[in-house]
Amino acid sequence: MIIIDGFDNTGKTTLANILKEIYDLEYLHSPSEYRYDFDKMVDWAIRELGSKRKAIYDRFSPLTDQVYGPILRGGTPYQSDKRAKAVVTLLRYTPHLIVYCRPPRDRIFNFGERDQMDGVVDNAVQLLNAYDELFEELENQGFNVLTYDYTNPNHFQSIKLKIDQFLIENNLLEEEK
Repeated sequence: MIIIDGFDNTGKTTLANILKEIYDLEYLHSPSEYRYDFDKMVDWAIRELGSKRKAIYDRFSPLTDQVYGPILRGGTPYQSDKRAKAVVTLLRYTPHLIVYCRPPRDRIFNFGERDQMDGVVDNAVQLLNAYDELFEELENQGFNVLTYDYTNPNHFQSIKLKIDQFLIENNLLEEEK
């Protein structure tokens, strides 16, 4: 399981699509239709964690909602509900690699004409700070987290080498023919 996550406008989808092509991975996005249906979202996350699917996830709601939920919706079950906490714990025991997309603030906050979810632009600083705190906490808890800055020309090759290593160690990289 490779998860690409981070704040809006950080290059997640671009990176996920590039890696999908390089590694012939299935591309999945956390289902936004479940955003307000916690039970369906938890069921989806548990199915995905147990699937051993060779996939790249453009966002993973049990992580993403820990940032957006409290700031934009006044809370998230992923910080209070036992079942939701179990999903995050299950991730720890599932072979995973999380790529935290984190370019410099000035690039992130340059939204241009891109549409954003309600509240994102107005709460951008708070959301980005919450993302930074979450991913620092995940690293400190032993989750397999890499930080990627698309503005640094050396970062892609470094990330690719670490993904190669992860896929080889977990028998997910097919041999070249």
